[in-house]
Order: sequence, then C-alpha cells, then structure tokens
Amino acid sequence: MSERSRLTVAIKDARRKRLGREHVAELEERLARVNARTERLNEYFKPAVREETGTVVHSVCMEHSVLRYDFAGRELAESYTRSAGFKCPACGKTVMRSKVPMEVGAGKRHVAFSCHCLSLLMEPTYAARVRISTWQEMLAGRPEKQNTNIIVLGDNGVLYGHELVRDIAEGRKDAEDVTIFRDVQLAAFQALLWVRYGDHECVRALDESDEVTPEQLERISAEIILAAADIELVLAAQEAELRN
Repeated sequence: MSERSRLTVAIKDARRKRLGREHVAELEERLARVNARTERLNEYFKPAVREETGTVVHSVCMEHSVLRYDFAGRELAESYTRSAGFKCPACGKTVMRSKVPMEVGAGKRHVAFSCHCLSLLMEPTYAARVRISTWQEMLAGRPEKQNTNIIVLGDNGVLYGHELVRDIAEGRKDAEDVTIFRDVQLAAFQALLWVRYGDHECVRALDESDEVTPEQLERISAEIILAAADIELVLAAQEAELRN
C-alpha cells in the first residue's frame, strides 16, 4: 500500500473511531504534503510545449525494437485505431492512434500513437496537437542508443539494477561500463514507475504492498527496462522539490 493510501485509510479509521481532532488534522496535513509532492513529481511527466514551434512533445516516447505497430507496449485491433493524418518520416508508415484514451495506470488515461518505429502516449487534452512536426522532433531528438546499463541506489540500498550489481561483484562486468545513480529517493522512483508503468503487474504489486521489499525491487529490475534519461528525470524532480 502506498503512503497516500495508508494515510487515507488512517484518516477514515480515525474519523470512524472518533479520535481527537488534532490527530485527524495531523494526518490530513501529512496527506496534503504527500499529494503536493506527488503532483510536483507528476509535472515532469506531462507534455512540454516548445515555445519556438508550439509543438507538444510528451515525455513518454518509445522506440520500437521490432518494426511494427506497437501502442506503447500494447497491440490494438484495427477497429480500435484510426489514422492520425500523416506518415512517419522515418519508416514511411501511417501514424495510427487509439480511438479512445487507454488506461496507463495511476488513474491516468492517455491517447496512444504508433508508427512502425516509434510510439507515443499523450494526455487527451493535447492529443489533437500531435502532427508530423511532433514526429519530426521525436526523431530528431532520438538518441542512437539509450543507456540502459544503469544501477540506481537509494538510502536503503539498490532500487534498480540488481543483476548488474551481482555481475560487477562477481567480476563478470566492469563497473566503468555502468552508470551508477546515487541518492535516489524511493518515493520519486515509485512516482516514475506509477506514471510510466502503472499497468504493469509488478508495479501494481509494489503499490499494493504495506512496504517495499528488496524482492519486489529486484523483480522490477528484471521485468522493466529503464534508461539513464528516466533516472535523470527523477533526480531533476527531487531537486525541484527541495527548491520548493
């Protein structure tokens, strides 16, 4: 169970048991702080408008390892999609979009776009702005190869990259070939997982647990591929929260 869920349940129990107003007020204040922190973190995963072009580019853009229509990890029947009105400049395939927003976890619904080489998740409010210029910017900003050779360390140990840690310890991997991120807050790491992979079974299990265990984090490391850019985004969110 997440911190937000625990506090919500605690407030309901306190009111039901008619505990003191000061106790309830303290719980409500803590919940407000958690909600504010989560909202600030979520801001980093919303579309950004480039002032010079007005183009909206969402942070959830995925490059396909197999050239085919892939709506952010899901296959959609033709009857559930329609043309976005343009072709991808790279693969030449018509960009298709889901007819209705899709559940992406954490209570969020996004419109999914896909050609054969890229897919994009966009908030419904901004979906109508997706044009060929959006695709051109994504292609222009696409790195040749994302750095997924990463280890993420938090206050309580390894948050991500458990197999790499073992490989380094046992001499199968050189530490110089791995990017190591330190001082990543568990709450910020969870926010990334909720927003990006909230519909994944191992992320749902993490949110439903009373506490996060090393076994759960190791499962996430094994089943979800994160890149260095993802963790850099989390660290930027942490710094922004400290400034606020």
